[in-house]
Amino acid sequence: TVQRPWRFVRAASAGHRGAAGFALLTGTMIATYTSLDRVGSQQMPPWAYAVILWVVGAVGLGLIDLARPRIAGGAFAPLPGSLDLRRAVTSGLLTLGAYLLILFALSRAEVAIVGPLRESAVLITSAYGIVRLREAVTRREIGFRLSGSGMVLAGAAILAIAA
Repeated sequence: TVQRPWRFVRAASAGHRGAAGFALLTGTMIATYTSLDRVGSQQMPPWAYAVILWVVGAVGLGLIDLARPRIAGGAFAPLPGSLDLRRAVTSGLLTLGAYLLILFALSRAEVAIVGPLRESAVLITSAYGIVRLREAVTRREIGFRLSGSGMVLAGAAILAIAA
């Protein structure tokens, strides 16, 4: 499937129209932003690269937010519930810290090692969804989630060993 992905896409699309195509597109996007992060973190200190990206992202989102009421024809309703500022700030700082660690690793190690490990956060997310959020109800769902997460971990390990 790596050398001839179009065959895989056609075969998989017979049962799940377009799912394999979206999966390949997702993988392509992940590889693209990981490669861009590698180049950026090698051209300047990782923290400076992160600052530039976060500032540009914040300005871009601010501009989109300013334009939204005009696009939608009116103001948006606030999100339901109240904002837990302490959790929001903690989550934001943890996200920034994790991203800085990834950039630091990308500035020093091969992208073939760091990239898969970066995406292995699906393991933590899957486990959190199962245990804390009770997203998987049946044993079969839990098995599917854990086996999928295990495949991600195995793939990352194989890539790390082979590199």
